[in-house]
Amino acid sequence: GYLISVIRSPLSWYPSAARLLNGKKYNDIELGARRWCESTQAIMNEKARQGDRVIVLHFDDLVTRTEDVIRLMCERLG
Repeated sequence: GYLISVIRSPLSWYPSAARLLNGKKYNDIELGARRWCESTQAIMNEKARQGDRVIVLHFDDLVTRTEDVIRLMCERLG
C-alpha cells in the first residue's frame, strides 16, 4: 500500500486547526508549532524510510492545482 500525506504551511495550518478545535487543543501557539513540526518531521521520516511508498502532497498545490495533483497521484498509484 501507499501512505498519502498532505503537508500544509504552518502559517495557514495553525489558524485552521485552532478554529476547527475551538482552540481546545491548540490555544498555545508554541504547542501548536511544536506539534506541526513533529507531525511534518514524522511524515518526512516515513518518506525517507519507505521511499516511493509515501506520497507527500502540499496543501496549497492540492487546493490551487487540484486536477494536476490528482492526475499525478493517480499516475504514481497506477
